[in-house]
Amino acid sequence: MCDRARANEEDSPRTPTISFFLTTFPKRLTQSPTRTNHLLTLLRSPPLFYRGALAGTRKTTPGFRLVEKYGILVGGADPHRHDLSSMTMLKDNHIWACAARVSSAAAGSNGHGHGQAQPDGQAQAQAPATNGDPSPSSATLNAATTATKPPSATAAQTASAIHTAVSTARSAAGFSTKIEVECQTEAEADAAIEAGADVVMLDNFTPEEMKATAGRLKDRWGRGGRFLIEVSGGLREGNLEGYVCRDVDVLSSSSIHQGVGTVDFSLKVVH
Repeated sequence: MCDRARANEEDSPRTPTISFFLTTFPKRLTQSPTRTNHLLTLLRSPPLFYRGALAGTRKTTPGFRLVEKYGILVGGADPHRHDLSSMTMLKDNHIWACAARVSSAAAGSNGHGHGQAQPDGQAQAQAPATNGDPSPSSATLNAATTATKPPSATAAQTASAIHTAVSTARSAAGFSTKIEVECQTEAEADAAIEAGADVVMLDNFTPEEMKATAGRLKDRWGRGGRFLIEVSGGLREGNLEGYVCRDVDVLSSSSIHQGVGTVDFSLKVVH
């Protein structure tokens, strides 16, 4: 191996390129599992004794997704979904887009038909074309992923929108793909569980709000594994302890694979 690594005068122009590839990947591969295992050890040890899963996120460094996901596995944690096709995640934009349609439909029915004026600030959302097929499809969600939250959407309309989004996603993804819903409130989480979501993400809750919400959700809907509760949003070593509770199944944090730094490797030419 040493003989193959030796560089003579003809090889010397190639040395910077070889050095880059032989050092960059070990740097990345080493620090991510080190950080992952460190956080996992903190969670598993007293006084926390957390038995749920520590997971990464899909927000990986461009070009290093497989490297960082592998590093999380080596560190003992869950890599989370590897790409957009690994799991259907319904984020706030998807829900708000469906809520806009529900709100618009309700306004239309109250006006007894088309051509009624819309209240100020309420956008008229149009359903995407279905080519004559009335069944829901993925196009329903994809057509308005950049929609803004309808200011006039009520809690009931938002809950209805979550049901619509989950039903549409299920019809497109089938039984084999899990569906996760990003929830901003407890009411949204209730609607997601009732709609049949496999995973409910409590996003950007404070530790106190999260613990109380997770406990009430498990009390209402059961702890038999019908659904999982994931907590995400700004979790890192400095605040992770506050989010640990028995009702949370998954703690996801990008801090175990993003911005973790590198281990100092270098390549020396034998001469």
